[in-house]
Amino acid sequence: MQRFASSCTPEQLQTLQKIFDLIWMELQANGHSNYIGPSDPDALREEIAHRVLGDHDGDDVVDANDITKRVLASFGVHTDLLSASVDRANRAMKPDSTG
Repeated sequence: MQRFASSCTPEQLQTLQKIFDLIWMELQANGHSNYIGPSDPDALREEIAHRVLGDHDGDDVVDANDITKRVLASFGVHTDLLSASVDRANRAMKPDSTG
């Protein structure tokens, strides 16, 4: 992911890496029959990285849930509910608004 993100701040890169990980987990967790993408794991990782960075608009504020769902949809995986582990990890990335 880092080799594709030369224009990102370290914080943005960290968030985008987490999004990448969420997408990877979701694709691995579910055998989606309508999945459209590479079958080779290395090619898939590279394609996920390209799509995550392509979907990121450069804003400091990154909506991980929206990017995750859009990138999954670009692979033919349409879901309103992310797997429980992905959803928990996604919520953990959001800043605490109570402090």
